Amino acid sequence: MSPGDSLWPSPAARGGGGLRSATFYGRFRRYLEKAGLPPSGLYVLRHSADKLRRDAGEGIEGVSRFLDHSSLAVTGSYLRRQKVKKTRAGARWPKR
Repeated sequence: MSPGDSLWPSPAARGGGGLRSATFYGRFRRYLEKAGLPPSGLYVLRHSADKLRRDAGEGIEGVSRFLDHSSLAVTGSYLRRQKVKKTRAGARWPKR
């Protein structure tokens, strides 16, 4: 996919091109700002989705398939890194 290709092609969009990645990213950043959240990349959506799946009781195999990882070892490493980041971030973030 080239940077100019549409993430979501739509014939109804101006010029028929659909929503571009730069437009989506720009809107995402504005939504975070309006919500009072710190700036973040789109990867936060992937992390949120996998956390919701784990919190709902889905096993590592299901999370691995969802994230399209090449192996369970990759998913295990990914989940361990998230846990460490959460522990470190927990000391900085106020509880809601």
